Amino acid sequence: MVQHSSLWCSYTGISFRCLFFCEAAGFQYLTSHTIIMASTPGPASLAHVRSIRLLKLKGWIMSVIERLMDSAEADIELLKSLNAQGDNFDLHRDVDFLIEAPDKEKAELICGFINDYNYGKASLEGEANGAYRILVIINMPINQNIISSVSGFMVCVSSLFGGVLNGWGCCAQVRA
Repeated sequence: MVQHSSLWCSYTGISFRCLFFCEAAGFQYLTSHTIIMASTPGPASLAHVRSIRLLKLKGWIMSVIERLMDSAEADIELLKSLNAQGDNFDLHRDVDFLIEAPDKEKAELICGFINDYNYGKASLEGEANGAYRILVIINMPINQNIISSVSGFMVCVSSLFGGVLNGWGCCAQVRA
């Protein structure tokens, strides 16, 4: 059984273009649909439809936004620590991202998604404290704009599949 809750709608002419958050058998994903209306609704009914549908996912959206803000702060603190060690952020190195999922099925989905689209090399590291751990390794520089973008992306991917990014780490790279 598939349940739909609308995340975003736009009205053009006599159709609605809607982005739906779906949950089917525990698998969470986003999909897009176009709904053709038999008659053109007025602005009041459109606003009403949007507000009702957005409220259904407001908690989920806010949770992701909060995770992104927390991740950005943690990224800055880690960069400050590496800078104090003399790290040259321009040098490429293996950066590991640790994602935790509540069950093995979700962990395998996250791992498969990252590997299928070559976002990194993801491997299921096993279970610790009731969470399944996925280690994603990406060879990259860690300039603030780059690491913050990749870290934010990992927050979004892990959130979409019901996981949580636990953070990232790497060894400091100092030019000789």
